[in-house]
Amino acid sequence: MASEILIPILLAIIAYWVKRYIDRSDKRQDYFTEKADELSDDLKVVITNFSNNIKTCEKTHIDLNSHIKSHDKILQDHEKRILKLEK
Repeated sequence: MASEILIPILLAIIAYWVKRYIDRSDKRQDYFTEKADELSDDLKVVITNFSNNIKTCEKTHIDLNSHIKSHDKILQDHEKRILKLEK
């Protein structure tokens, strides 16, 4: 008689704890999945910014190189003029 009442109560208690464990695991997994997705999105933004910076740097380097070449031509012209003046 006691076992007929005790077994369903014990099974109900065990079922409650198993259900609670599963619910917590699902919530924890959902939380980690959400955070992983956020990190993934942040990483995409960082990669995009890095790519844009590289393009900007390349353009700046090209502009600087052309500017330096023009200065080099001017310096060479000045050297020629100075040599002519010294003679």
